[in-house]
Order: sequence, then C-alpha cells, then structure tokens
Amino acid sequence: MPIQARRASFERHNIYQDIQADANKSGVAVEEVVTARITEDHLITKSREALSLKSRAGFRIFLIMVTMGFNQAAYGIDWGVISCINPNIYWHDYFGFANSGSTLGVINALMTIGNFCGAPFLSLADKIGRRSVNFLGCFLTIVASLIQCFAPNVKVFMFGRFVLGFGTALCTSSQYIAEVAPPHIRGHIVGIFGAFFQVGSLSIVGIMMGFTHWESNWSWRVAFLIQAIFPFFVEKARTMISKYFTSSEDPNHPFVETMIAQIDESIETSAQWNGAGIIGLYMDPALQTIGITKKLDVLGITLGLTATYFVFTLFGAYIIEYFRRRTLIFVGLICIIIAQTAVTITSWRVNVQGDRYLSYLTVVWIYCFQVCSASFIATMHNLHPVELLSLPLRAKGMALYTMLQGAAGVVHNYGISVGIQKVGYKIWAVYIAYNLIQLVVAYFIFPETGKLNLEEIDHIFETKNTNLTKLSVKIADAKWASIKEEKRRAVAIVSLKTDSQPFDESIRVALPRDFIWGFATAAAQVEGAWDKDGKGVSIWDTFAHTPGKVKDGSTGDDAVKSYDLYKTDVEWLRKYQVTGYRFSLSWSRIIPMGGKDDPVNEEGISYYNRLIDELLANNFTPFVTLFHWDIPQGLEDRYGGLLNKDAYTPDFVRYARVCFERFGDRVKNWIIYNETGVYSLAGYAAGVHAPGRSSFRDRNEEGDSSTEPFIVSHTELVSHAYVADMYKREFKPQQKGSIMITLHGNWSEPWDVDDPLDPEAAERAREFEIAWFGDPLYKTGDYPESMRAQLGDRLPRFTPEESKLVLGSSEFYGMNSYSAFYVRVRDGPADINDHLGNAEKLDENKKGEWRGPMSDTYWLRTSPWAWAKLLRWIWNRYGIPIYITENDTTAQGEHAWKPNGPDDVLEDPFRFDFYKSYLTEVAKASQEGIVIKSYFGWTFTDNWELPAGFSDRFGATWIDFESEDKTSFFVFDLIAAGGLIPSQNLELFFLTVF
Repeated sequence: MPIQARRASFERHNIYQDIQADANKSGVAVEEVVTARITEDHLITKSREALSLKSRAGFRIFLIMVTMGFNQAAYGIDWGVISCINPNIYWHDYFGFANSGSTLGVINALMTIGNFCGAPFLSLADKIGRRSVNFLGCFLTIVASLIQCFAPNVKVFMFGRFVLGFGTALCTSSQYIAEVAPPHIRGHIVGIFGAFFQVGSLSIVGIMMGFTHWESNWSWRVAFLIQAIFPFFVEKARTMISKYFTSSEDPNHPFVETMIAQIDESIETSAQWNGAGIIGLYMDPALQTIGITKKLDVLGITLGLTATYFVFTLFGAYIIEYFRRRTLIFVGLICIIIAQTAVTITSWRVNVQGDRYLSYLTVVWIYCFQVCSASFIATMHNLHPVELLSLPLRAKGMALYTMLQGAAGVVHNYGISVGIQKVGYKIWAVYIAYNLIQLVVAYFIFPETGKLNLEEIDHIFETKNTNLTKLSVKIADAKWASIKEEKRRAVAIVSLKTDSQPFDESIRVALPRDFIWGFATAAAQVEGAWDKDGKGVSIWDTFAHTPGKVKDGSTGDDAVKSYDLYKTDVEWLRKYQVTGYRFSLSWSRIIPMGGKDDPVNEEGISYYNRLIDELLANNFTPFVTLFHWDIPQGLEDRYGGLLNKDAYTPDFVRYARVCFERFGDRVKNWIIYNETGVYSLAGYAAGVHAPGRSSFRDRNEEGDSSTEPFIVSHTELVSHAYVADMYKREFKPQQKGSIMITLHGNWSEPWDVDDPLDPEAAERAREFEIAWFGDPLYKTGDYPESMRAQLGDRLPRFTPEESKLVLGSSEFYGMNSYSAFYVRVRDGPADINDHLGNAEKLDENKKGEWRGPMSDTYWLRTSPWAWAKLLRWIWNRYGIPIYITENDTTAQGEHAWKPNGPDDVLEDPFRFDFYKSYLTEVAKASQEGIVIKSYFGWTFTDNWELPAGFSDRFGATWIDFESEDKTSFFVFDLIAAGGLIPSQNLELFFLTVF
C-alpha cells in the first residue's frame, strides 16, 4: 500500500518562528516574504510548462543562449590572447618590451580602464535596448582587435587595448543571461554560460600552440584577427519569463543604497583579486619564478589550466542549485587559500633548492587552485549580481558594478606585472591575505540569494534595524528546509506511482488562464463564536442544541474557531497555494434578528472585512455565499422562514444589500444560495437538517414532506432573482462583480440500460434533482414538464414577472457534486413524498456492479466514472460556464487516525485516488470543450459537518479536535506544487503526482 496522502507532522508546521521574531523586531512581515505566493517555485513552474527544447519558444531561447555564450567566449579569447602572446618573442621584439614589468602592466590595465570608462554607458540599455548597446560593443571589439593586430607601435597597440575594454564593457550578454534563462534551470544555464569563457580561451590557446613555430609577427597577429569574430544576440526573449512578475521600479528604492555597498564587496571583484589573474594574464612570468621557461611548456600548461577551468566550471554549474550561494563562496575561498598557500610554499622551496619535481608539484597546486575557483566561484560571477539587482535597476546597477570591477582591475593588472618583477613568487602571499579578508567580509556582508527571488530580496533590503545578512540566511534556510521536506515526500510519490494505474497522457489539457483552485467552507461549520460579539441565533444553533439532532451530539458553538483563527486559516490556504477561497456569511452575525428593519451588527461586519482583506492581501480571490442554510432563528419564529415567500424575500433582499454595500468594493464573485435543493429536501422533506421539518412524526413534530420542500425551493428561486436584479441594476455597474448560484446534483445512471423505463427514470431523476432549479434559471424560466406532470399544484407557479426575473439571474453554473447513483423506475404511481420522479436510487446496478468504493460517509461512494457524464449533461442542457464549487470525500476510519509523532506518515491512498480520478474527469470534460472555471474542494480543514458533527472528516487539513493540532493531507501539497495552480495547466500536476 502506498504510504501517505497526509503529511506526518503532528504539531503545527512552522519552521519560520525565528524569522518571524526578527520580523516583529523590524516591523516587516518576513514570514510573509518567505511564503509569498509570488515565489521562485511559481516562476519555476511557469518556465517548466512554457519552455522545453521540444517547444518552439524553448528552442529559440536555447539558440539565443548559445549565441550569447559565444559572445562570452570573446572575453575568454582575449584572456587567452594575452596569456599566449606574452611568451611570444616576436611580439615583445616588435614592440620592444619585456614579458613582465610596468609596460606589460599598462597594456593589461588599459583594457580594464576601458572597461571602467565604458561601464556607465551600460545604462543606455534601458533606453535603446540591450541589443543596440550590445551591437555597439561588438562593433568596437572588432575595431579594437584590428587596431591591435596592425598597430605600428606600442602606443597604438595600447589605444587598441583601451578601445577593446570600452567595447567589451558594452557586450551585455554576461549581465542578462540570467534574465533569458528559464528559471527552473537558471543556475545551471548561467554556469554553463560562464564556461563559454573557457571555450574562447581553449580555442585561442590551442590555435596559438599551432603557431608556436611560425617565425613571424603573424604568429601573434592571428590571435587578434580571431578575436574579431564574435556573435550578437537579440533582446526580444529576455523578458519572456520575467514578465510574469514585476519588481520595484523606483530608482530611489532603498535597495539602491544597499546595492552599492554589496557591489563594493561583490564576487566579481573577488575574482579580480583572488589570484586568478596570475594564472591568466601572467602565467608566463609566474611559471618563470619556478623555473618553467620553455614557450611550449608554458602554452601547454596554460591550455591544460584552461581546459580544467572549463570542465570544472561545468561542474560548478551542476552543483550550484544544490548548495547555498554562501556555502559555495566559503568553501571556494577556503580551498583557494589552501591551494595558494601550497603554491607559495613549494615555490619558495623551488627557489631555495632548485628541485624540478617541486616545480611540477607547484603546477599541481596551481591546477588545484583552478579547480576550486571554477567549481565554487566562477558561476557566481554572472549569477550573483543579477540576483541582487531587480530588473528595472539592473542596467544601471551593472554599469556601476562594471566600473568598480574595472577600477579594481586597473590596479590589479598593473600591480601583478610589477609585483612579479619585484618580488617573484611572493606575490602569492598578497592574494592569500586578500582572500582571508574576503572570507571574513563574505561571512558578514554577502547576503544569501539562493532560492530567493527579487521580491523577497527587496523585502530583506527594506528591513530596517536588523542584520541583512543574517536575515537573508534565515529566510534562505527556511526555503531550503522546505525543499528538503519536499524531497522527503518524493519517496511517497514513487510508491504512489508504483501502485497506481498508468495515467493516460492524452487527457492532459490546458485549463483557462483564469482557472480558480481553492477550497469552500460554510460559516456555521467553521466559525464557532455562536453567541460572540453580537451574533444572533441561527436555525442551526437551535437545531444543534436539540438533543439527538447531530450524529455525535456535538454543536457548532466553537466549530473549528475560524472566527478567532481566520489568519491561521489563511496561512493554511497559502500553504496550499490556492487562488480562491469560497466562504459564506452568517446572516445572523450581520443582522442578528434578520429582518429588513432590524439593526446591523457592526462587529460582524468588521469580522468579515478583516477576513476579506486578509484574503486579498494574500492574493486569494474571495467567492462569497450569502445563504448557506443558517438563516436567523428570528425569521423562523416570526413567519416560518422560507415557507413565507412574501415576508422572507424583502428581508433577504435587505440582507444582500447590506453585504453588497459593505463588501462589494472587494468581493466580485457572489453566490446567492448554496445547494437550494439540499436545503429544502434535507430540512423540509427528510427533516434531518435545520429547521427539522417533515411528515415523519418519529423524527419531527411539524412539517409536510409532500409540499414544503417545493414551497421553500420556490422561495429560494424568487428571492434569488430579486437579489440578482438589485445587484445588476444598483451595484454591478460600479463593482463589476458577478452573481451565481450553486446547485447540488449527482449523476443518475440507469440501473438496467436494456430496460427502456430505467433510462427514462434516470433522466427524470436528473430533472427532479438538477433541472428543478436549472431550468428556471438557465433554460425556460419554469420548472421541467416532468415535475409538473407528477406534482401538479404541489409545485408552485411563477408569476410572469417572477419567471422573467428568475431566467438568467445566475451568470454561471455553480456545481456541487460528490457521487453518482444507479436509478430504477418504481412500480405503480408515485408516492406522495417522492422527490425523485417516481424512481429509486441504488448502490449497485442490475449486474451487481457497485457505483464506487465506500467512503466514511454513508451516502458517499466515489464515482469518478460519472463525473464527465454529469458535466456533459449540464453543458449540453444549459451551455453556460461551470464553476465546480464543491467536491471531496472522506476516508473510512479516518476519524480514529492518530499521528504517532512529528515524523509519522498516515496512510491514505483512498483520497489520493479520489483526486486523481476526479481531476482526470475534469481534464476529459475540458478537452471536449466544456468551459470549467474553477475547482473548489470541500474543504481545506476538517470541520463541523452538517449534521454529522465532527465524525465526518472532509478536510485537506486533519485536525486533532482534542489538541487542535493540524496536519495537512500530502495529496493537497502535491496539487499545490504540481501546476494546477497558478499556471492553470494540469500537465505538470499529472506528471508530478501520477
């Protein structure tokens, strides 16, 4: 049996307590930053769905990245050019200077001076576009390469170096690769992009080795001709991914101030000063300090170092997504310090003893240095600054960044040349000292950006009076802990895949972009606080306080305390990453006595305002139900509630008006009634729901099951129509909201398909259950003929005005459905208390096939095979978009489940299979062209069920009602992470879970 569907945490899952403490100190809700709905995970989901090499867009971006990679190779070519021509005697003879000293230092420094001068012009990228600026940079690089190639003297050559630096500063590919790279592989792509530097280096070093024996000035000039060959890249795709989420556009954002400080200590500056320059531009004089002087040997070592750097840069690109950024920096710097110390010691011994084997050992340590630098630091060069800079600031920020980098490079490049000439191998000690300083600085200043997006980093920098580095580390640690938890859960996915039937890939379909995934609740079942803050008594308060009415004898006095814990509820909704939340208003909390002339309870209004604001603050779309079965008891006492249409309708219209006036500026999705048929049949035919009326005197003292359900339902439809008309006339023009109703309906399948009477009976059952309300609302403005034929005058009649108002009063079809039944025709005339079209519902058909496996609720057997049939029937009959507003199940015996500890996992394959099968049917129906706008599960937490009390558990979150600890269903975590939301695409969800 596959393990899980519920996650194994007995205690509340809250790994962010320390972060929240910092938030309280600083006044910033950092926990909200950590779990913000605009997360890297969302961006990753979008890019996974939108981009693959098989897709046109993905292939195009791949080509763009390859092109930009060759652009990056131009930098590597220059690195290789200088390192290769430096040992070339013809180059030195032509210009008349040695291979170390001030002249060589000036030549190399001039390129970084050009970088420094060209960097401010990077900000033009925001005005004329990345492509134009890059084009200019590439053009100048060509010109500079030709100047160097044909320079008649060293001064002209130096001018070419300056122009080259100016031009390469404008070659923006390295700064924007992270914008173009799909987020789900950003770290890997940026790392591979960095490796293209070595592609250029390897190419030029290999070529130059071939020209080693060419006794001509062309042996060095050819390098500059090769450097003139470079690529261009387009700008168009750079926002293909990042356009989904926006960042701050304020140039005076507080982030800018912090950004300057961060750039001062940036990774790229570290690369300038950590010793890599010796191995690059000054390999020849550095090797001379340990007795390696042959040109071919120098070129061979240089080629080997370049190849090593290339290979381990690729390795670094692989590991970057598996380790924290700061961890890579620390490990890299420590390893570099160790390698440089070893180089220094062996170089010293070479100079003392002249041992050639120690020279080779020194080269080995240099290779170790190269491995460490490539594996842990190289990928950071392009990635870390881009992660720190939000999109609107990136061009300007990178301009400043490049200027500082160039300034450091000027001093560095000149200093190495002179330093090697003056102190020889001892120059390594300078870099050891600097890297030690870098290690300390990185620990205290460098923020952790791994797994954080720009919005989260902005929040961190905006946090005042706190240590930004520590705060970023805590937030990143929280995200890494979450990732670790997801990996633990992946073990369960494997077992579920093994035990589940193969998933039919052909039914994966794209749902509308505005598709809503959420949960539904009802006030009477979750709020509690039944008599708190001025709330009046509802009919369900009265019903539950009557002994014997609720299965387990409980009441909804406290329910699950959502009235006091609504923020906690929102936290759980946020955990499941829903996009919508459907809840009902308690009429008796807003107008305690319920009447049109009765006072409004401002405490109740305040509560719902807080709830709605909290939902909107977390980007949840509220779907608000006005009537979910709990009308004020005062109206029941005054005139019998919905049995008195003329008295009830004005009271209900006034209640709706108050709600529209107080909440309509924020609520755009109104559901006037929930399950009109269930309310009337369960409350007035069977008498098992409030107000508890029926013809069965062993159960209820009053009521008439043959007439009252139809009277009450008629009142529901007429009052719904008047409320909808009021909203459309008075509120919709300004508030731009919509009105709908939710109708309960389970599919009716013929008991014997070969008996023509059973299919007819099944159709009548669907009409009695669904078309009873659907036809007046969406089709004819009147009840189905089959109902009128059987019920006669017991079925009320609409006046012409009422019929006109009812028809079209619901803009969408709200569908609540849980199961299906087999239906067989009854012999003889219909019973007076029949409400199903003279038919009976059965659990199995004539062949003995059950409608589905049993849940923990007596009437509920999961029947996914019937769901697409039901959706198709509704769509064909009414042709109106469908909102699935309730669907869910219980699992046998789950009320007795108990976690054994914080790491326990509860077994629940039943619920997993339920969601797999029902969502599959949603996909099938959508593929056929049926417009489905939402899916609301019932419900996000175990609650007080009507009338089962706490004995039926429908929640996505399992509650220990004794300790009030909550544990989430594992399957809901999978749905939240799997792509059903926010991208509205089922493909990734099915691939992940099934």
